[in-house]
Amino acid sequence: MPWIIRFSIACVAGIVAIAVLSWVAVGSLDLDPAATVPLILGIVFTVALAVGLMALVFYSSRSGRDDDASVDPPDRKGG
Repeated sequence: MPWIIRFSIACVAGIVAIAVLSWVAVGSLDLDPAATVPLILGIVFTVALAVGLMALVFYSSRSGRDDDASVDPPDRKGG
């Protein structure tokens, strides 16, 4: 399995573990299902987006694609 998939799974598992522990520690928020479902979906979407973007940053850095963007322009002569 590629490292980027293992990284993404590990990040999501860690975030889910922290969320479950926090939910158990705080207890029920006494929200009705009409508020709980959008709350959970928003958290899941945000976490998936954050993990996906970080995975792409690491992938881009490791593959060397960032090197082309950081090349210094040639010196300009004249004035």
